[in-house]
Amino acid sequence: RRVVDIDTRGAAVTDGTDEALLRRAVLVGDEGAWRILFDRHYAALHGYIRRRCTDAVRADDVLQEVWMTAVRRIGAFDPEKGAFGAWLTGIADKKLRNSRRWWRRRDTAEIAVDADHAAGGTGSIDVRDMVAVVMAALPE
Repeated sequence: RRVVDIDTRGAAVTDGTDEALLRRAVLVGDEGAWRILFDRHYAALHGYIRRRCTDAVRADDVLQEVWMTAVRRIGAFDPEKGAFGAWLTGIADKKLRNSRRWWRRRDTAEIAVDADHAAGGTGSIDVRDMVAVVMAALPE
């Protein structure tokens, strides 16, 4: 169901470019409105995440998580409180923090296993030791 008229290139809305209109259209299932929001914000959001995450694969994972969250939570976006791009950036910041924490814990656990193996261990640390290493890596 199309609520917003889109020109032949799919890039412009001829019945108003207002983000509130696009949000309302998205909420009633207009895929064209989603396409407009996505096209308008994808490149800037990708660049924002990429500048903050040096690993391209991790950056792409965060980018995907941001868009999935935006799809699930579009009803929470309030155009009167700020622009859609700023809302996406806020989601990206949270996803980037979560990603960094996850990778830090994972890397710490791998180092512990590698250290045990290098010390002549079997490469399988006692679960209690592993929990202690991971807990030590968590922020306070």
